[in-house]
Amino acid sequence: MAQVIVFDFDKTLTRYDTILPFFVYCASKNRFRYVFLPVFLILKIFSRFGIITVQKEKEFGIRLFCPLEYDMFQEYARQFAVKLKSEAVNSIYTSEFMRYKQKGARVVIASASFTEYLRYIFPEDLVIGSQCKVTDSGRITGLSSHPYQQAKADALKMAGIDAVDVFYTDSSADMSVANMSRTVKWVKDGAVVA
Repeated sequence: MAQVIVFDFDKTLTRYDTILPFFVYCASKNRFRYVFLPVFLILKIFSRFGIITVQKEKEFGIRLFCPLEYDMFQEYARQFAVKLKSEAVNSIYTSEFMRYKQKGARVVIASASFTEYLRYIFPEDLVIGSQCKVTDSGRITGLSSHPYQQAKADALKMAGIDAVDVFYTDSSADMSVANMSRTVKWVKDGAVVA
């Protein structure tokens, strides 16, 4: 049976968190939306102190910066994925991730980032990420899933992954996945530190 290798995405396989840059990318398509950036920064502070959830922070970000038509959102996500793959991935992606892929391991991306752009970066791999909740008419109304903290471990289990051979992460928020992993590799600044 193939090894199961799980990678977090933001700051594990990339040099920076990608959520705010995605919102800024969406806002760049309609410059009027830049006016909402200070509001979003206040919401980030609120989520940091537990006044609102991280999921609510992202849902507000979608409303403030992104098109609410899901087809357009997906197109922006595809364009952003191209930019990320060429500019943001770090040495963990180019060495560790690719090494496991070449060995035939089952590689999984488990992240609270948007599945809508992650699936373009990892088209052959299982991607577990935040997903938009979309009406029958194609409008985004929020998030249908947000795998953050315990929800990330729960999402892996729902995908049939009860144990992880190696887990790469940069965040203590991922302890629920770390607890189901044989080996945890902590990443900082694009390098495995422990």
